[in-house]
Amino acid sequence: IGDVRKISGWLLPLILILPVFAGLMVYYAIFRGAYLIIVGGLLFILGRTLKNGVSYKNAFRIALHTMTLPVLIDTVFSLINLQLPLTYWFLAVNLVMGIFVLREVGENPVEGVVQEKP
Repeated sequence: IGDVRKISGWLLPLILILPVFAGLMVYYAIFRGAYLIIVGGLLFILGRTLKNGVSYKNAFRIALHTMTLPVLIDTVFSLINLQLPLTYWFLAVNLVMGIFVLREVGENPVEGVVQEKP
C-alpha cells in the first residue's frame, strides 16, 4: 500500500490532466482548423483582389500564424473566467491580423525568396 501511495501522488494528477490537454488539442485541431480554412480562403481571395500573388498555401500559412493573437486572448480570458459577448470575435481578430500581414506582403515584397516546388 505504501508503494501505491507513492506512485499515486504523481500518477493520479497526470492521469487527470492528460485527457484535458488531449481534448483541447482535438478541439483546436478540428474547430479552430475550420476557422483556418475560412480565413485562409478569404485571405487568398483578398490577395487576388489586391494582386499581390499570394497562393492559398501561403494564405493558409498567414492565417495559421495570425491565429496566435486570438489564441492568446482566448487563453487569458479563460484564465480570468471572462466571456466575450461577440460571437465570431476569434474569426474577426484572425482575419484582421491576416489582412494587416497581407497588406505588408503587398507593399514590401521580399526579393530573392526561394519558391517551393508544387
